[in-house]
Amino acid sequence: MCYYHKLNAVTRKNRDPVPPMNHLLTIFNSSTIFSKMILCGANSLLRIKEGDEHLTAFITKYNSYGYLVVPFGLTNDPASFQNLVNDIFAYFFDVFVVIKLDDVMDFSSSEEEHVKLVTSVLQRLRENSLFSKASKFLFHALSVEYLGFVVSSEGLKMYSSKVQQILNWPPPRIIKAFQSSLGFANFYHCFIKNDSKKITSLTSLLKKDSPFIFNEEALSQLKLIKEAFTTAPILAHFNPSLPTIVETDASDYALGALLSQVNDSGKHPIAFDSCKLLPAELNYEIHDKELLGTVWALKRWGAFLSLSNLFEVLTDHSSLQYFMSSKFLTCRQARWVKFVSEFHFTITYHPGRLATLPDALSCRDEVYPERGVDFISNNPQNFNQVIKQDGIQESIFFSIKVEIFSDLVDKIQKEVWQDNDYKEILKQLSRDSPAGKLSTKLQSVQQVVKEELESAIRRFMKYADRNREIPPDFQPGDKVWLASKNIKTTRPTKKLSERWLGPFEVIKKIGSHAYHLKLPQQWKSVYPVFHVSLLEPVKQSAIPNQHQLPPPPVLVEEQEEWEVAQVLDSKLKRGKLWYLVEWKGFSEDPERTRWEPASNLTNSPDLVKYFLHCILKL
Repeated sequence: MCYYHKLNAVTRKNRDPVPPMNHLLTIFNSSTIFSKMILCGANSLLRIKEGDEHLTAFITKYNSYGYLVVPFGLTNDPASFQNLVNDIFAYFFDVFVVIKLDDVMDFSSSEEEHVKLVTSVLQRLRENSLFSKASKFLFHALSVEYLGFVVSSEGLKMYSSKVQQILNWPPPRIIKAFQSSLGFANFYHCFIKNDSKKITSLTSLLKKDSPFIFNEEALSQLKLIKEAFTTAPILAHFNPSLPTIVETDASDYALGALLSQVNDSGKHPIAFDSCKLLPAELNYEIHDKELLGTVWALKRWGAFLSLSNLFEVLTDHSSLQYFMSSKFLTCRQARWVKFVSEFHFTITYHPGRLATLPDALSCRDEVYPERGVDFISNNPQNFNQVIKQDGIQESIFFSIKVEIFSDLVDKIQKEVWQDNDYKEILKQLSRDSPAGKLSTKLQSVQQVVKEELESAIRRFMKYADRNREIPPDFQPGDKVWLASKNIKTTRPTKKLSERWLGPFEVIKKIGSHAYHLKLPQQWKSVYPVFHVSLLEPVKQSAIPNQHQLPPPPVLVEEQEEWEVAQVLDSKLKRGKLWYLVEWKGFSEDPERTRWEPASNLTNSPDLVKYFLHCILKL
């Protein structure tokens, strides 16, 4: 088998969608007779574009070969084949034929009509060189298995073999088996009342940072799911001519809805659904949450409800009856009004005590973080009820169960229960409670963990400090070099810049690893405190009277500047004031003095002031 992951990565994707399963299962309506077939060699029916056969080439010991038809593994294979059958059966789709890839199903309400329709489908297959084996055909059946469901005139139901498989589920021991079980159950969630309450409560075991522990509580939830599948109702087909009812409800954390229709035998469910609120939706006001439940249900079942002339929305929030006629709406409500105005419905108030099903779908156990116990009435009769009500882990309870019923209870029975002795009895209970043993054990575990952590830290420090050096301790007045990696100079690249600048004088020590340096005045944009890792001590040169290079210019406001040592003279030239300055660090350079206009000495006001007042006596 060839793998085309590199070819798929550079292939332009065909984004034409394959028909969703929930859409295909909603168009049977009042059909009573069904036929289905599975096309053979679906992948081999698509021709590779002429000239592109080399893209699918593979090598054997005899030669290299390329596919003429689409092989398995190409990314556009499903969408391309769906486009093929869409073109072939363009006028039949959703009228009496539904097709998903190679699964073809015909449906009609009478046998005479069904014969004509099947003949038309087979004729269209013959004209386009599509075929199926006789073993893959099923004609004129009252119920057929299609896309994982059993379709009949009554509606949709689950495979009996699948239900039996669910009943035979063993308690999962590993997380992969548990995920597989939940995925299988979620496939049939539309048949289960309170599906979110039953299934979503188990998903907390799959949280990223929590260990997978399948305890007794999870096992009881799994049993409830099995029972729900054995008693799952048959979902009726939607009939636009029948009265339609949408029941919605919202709690603080979730939404729930039920779609049903009324016929001569009563009200029959069409679909159940529920969902958790998003974090932003949790902050909505209660009337907005109730309205959101209605809008969400209309979006969820819009394909059904758009076919109804008039349907009824039942809600347990009476203010929604006047929502459509309100003159004052928020921006969010205005958007919702624009959407729901596409449907023809009436809103009817239905008290919450009567709407048990949608309310149960929206009120889930797992979203409430705390529980209260009523000590005035309905007190628990045994410890098992205490475990369920207080949320005590059953493993902890059974580990101390022997202590409770042997030591503690015996000592309670030996005491004489009188009103004036209750303090002494409470002391005895607090001293001999098995919870004390659990606390002592936890303290010993914490001590062991603490010692192991300290030992690990010492080992880490030993290896981390192996190549470290003790940082130098500079004193005020010492000369140091400053690393240039954080200072922008006039050099075009870091590679051509000096590694060290200075030397500079240390003024004082800041903290334990930083020093305040005396920087040139034109470095006013540079903060003068540096970490010790950026400093190096100035060492005396081994060559006497070695010439020291002048410091490089530093960019100050995107302009390069040298530090002025002193102002020596002044003159007027063409009506402008000029100063004769000596540059710092150029003491042995014959060009250490230079005439500069006064505008170039704006960063040396103290030297100019000293020259004017002390030298010229102005």
